[in-house]
Amino acid sequence: MTIPGSVAIPPYHVETIRKESSVLVMLKLRLKRFGKKREASYRIVVAQSTTRRDGRPLAEVGFYNPRSDEVRLDVPKILDWMKKGAQPTDTVRDILFKNNVLEQLKAE
Repeated sequence: MTIPGSVAIPPYHVETIRKESSVLVMLKLRLKRFGKKREASYRIVVAQSTTRRDGRPLAEVGFYNPRSDEVRLDVPKILDWMKKGAQPTDTVRDILFKNNVLEQLKAE
């Protein structure tokens, strides 16, 4: 029953449609912590953005010790992962910038 002068509005039906499709997951270059308490060191790893900080990475591409500022990088692997779409976190981006890795990426 409708009131004279009003418009009948049909009820909304929500349909859930499931499609089988590939899931796109963002890759990150980020730090993975290891070492004793108050003596942390970090590995620079490639991991999915949804995994936890110390979870299993896809690849380890470097090492960073903030106490002695020691940095070891596997530059060809880093460049390869960045070409595949891996995005560095802010801290890793700073480490790569200080070691001129980002300039090598732009040159290619």
